[in-house]
Amino acid sequence: MESKITCIICPIGCEMTIHHKEGLITKIEGHQCKKGIGYAKEELFDPKRTLTTTLIVKDGELSLVSVKSNKPIPKDKIFVVMDAIAEFEVHAPIEIGDVLVENVVGLEVDIVATKNVGKTTIKACENEEFIRVCLLLNLERSRNTHHVLKSNTFQDRQDLPYIL
Repeated sequence: MESKITCIICPIGCEMTIHHKEGLITKIEGHQCKKGIGYAKEELFDPKRTLTTTLIVKDGELSLVSVKSNKPIPKDKIFVVMDAIAEFEVHAPIEIGDVLVENVVGLEVDIVATKNVGKTTIKACENEEFIRVCLLLNLERSRNTHHVLKSNTFQDRQDLPYIL
């Protein structure tokens, strides 16, 4: 049997052909370095990927934090891991490198933060309220600038709530 893959270990991106029979590799063609051989073996029999995604943040300056797995995850387990962490919520403050989910689904892989998220000073009951407050704060800030706004703009509408 024959499989074709593109090596992603280095920028060359060698197009390799792997000849295999009954679970054994008989020949690898197209690699330009020894790293390609190792990659071909792993990709054919035990493909793994580093997972990158986001988690929900509570009490943070941002509502999401970017995360990644600290080790590659077996490719056939990616969606199992995604399902396991889909509703996971973390609390700010968060620093790059913080372990946010330990030993996810028993794979001995941790999910770590790849972004800093500070704790917010504004408490919002619901996300929609928080967004509305931010919009109003931006509106108030724009009122204090030297920009001249035309009539019937966002600023002049009477149906908007005002900051007390």
